[in-house]
Amino acid sequence: MTSAQPITRIADTLALVEDCVKDLISYPAATSQPCIAVDLEGVDLCRHGRVCLVQMKANHSRIIWLLDITVLGRTAFDHPSSDGTTVRDILQSTSIKKILFDVRRDAEALYHIYDIDMHNVCDLQIVEIAARQSNRNRTQFVKGLARTITDYLSPGAEWTLIKERGVALFSPREGGSFEAFERRPLDPAIVEYSAQDVALLASLEARMMSRFGSFTSSRYSWGHRIQVASEKRLTEAKSPIYDGEGRHRALAPVI
Repeated sequence: MTSAQPITRIADTLALVEDCVKDLISYPAATSQPCIAVDLEGVDLCRHGRVCLVQMKANHSRIIWLLDITVLGRTAFDHPSSDGTTVRDILQSTSIKKILFDVRRDAEALYHIYDIDMHNVCDLQIVEIAARQSNRNRTQFVKGLARTITDYLSPGAEWTLIKERGVALFSPREGGSFEAFERRPLDPAIVEYSAQDVALLASLEARMMSRFGSFTSSRYSWGHRIQVASEKRLTEAKSPIYDGEGRHRALAPVI
């Protein structure tokens, strides 16, 4: 993964969608497991809501892509690059690893609104639970993304400021509205907010994996158990009876 400062590009035209796809799949030939960090922003993000942005960053690239679903709609997922590959293909690929944090709402929205059935997903919220379990720490509840990034990466004052500026615009508790993700042009604070978390997902995964302890209560490896638990979340999100609301979402799953 490049150490160069990431740059953010908004893909709000078909030509830029092609550039986005090309960048995401142009990984070095020697890459054993191509990996893309993914996050979504939207209004009431679930099967009944609206997806506004899909943020993606490949480990081999310094570009953070904000795929503008509000502007392009379903076309953003299905417009092919010069070799015929689409964003849908990438998200559904079994050979390209996708890392997300708490995949449930994202997977629910993509599947029920756009018929996108994600595969080869690693849920970093599950990784964090596994890291705690491997050190015999309490795991009754899950941690949110902001808390996890703070705990494992100590990102600093600038990261916190960008987070606060974004939250002030979209959080009803702060006097904002989730429709901020639909307003065009995008507010610069929304662009920074949307980009910064996905920029850190690969580093977050690596840091959490480095914190794994030696304890295990199963004959299966932590990697296998993380994979199974991530796939279980994908399956649950696709279910017609999945309940994405309520306090049960805060309970840590058994892995």
